[in-house]
Amino acid sequence: MSIYQQQNLNPLLKYLDKNEMNKVAPFIKTEKYQDGDLIISLGDRNRDILIINKGLAAILILDENVVEKKVTELPEGEIIGDQNFVIPVRRSANVKAVGEVDVSRFPYDEMIELLREETLIASKIFSAINDSLAEKMMRTMEKYLEKEEKIQE
Repeated sequence: MSIYQQQNLNPLLKYLDKNEMNKVAPFIKTEKYQDGDLIISLGDRNRDILIINKGLAAILILDENVVEKKVTELPEGEIIGDQNFVIPVRRSANVKAVGEVDVSRFPYDEMIELLREETLIASKIFSAINDSLAEKMMRTMEKYLEKEEKIQE
């Protein structure tokens, strides 16, 4: 049996068994946001990873006129900040609540300390992050190809 079989519905912790979940649980912070509230700020150095438990989050970039432009919306069950958790760069977009949004925050410093001590948990979490990034890349490519098809019609 592979250690990478889904154990639960949490997209970040999906490969963790009950015992491993208990080791991560003390670090999880639950936050609530109202419509338009800033969840993540463009340029921030924070490397926390978040999961949308309820609601939608809009990903917004600044265009050439420094006006916010919505790139996409992330639904319940999506991971936010997965790339920044792995690669230490400033946040590349604003993330705002669309309606009421509940998130689980996994603080980087506390998580990384645990992951250094618990290499099997680290392996499982980084596998889940890899899954998330791959799914986002596939969705982006599908949207791009749909736009290309419309242009050629």
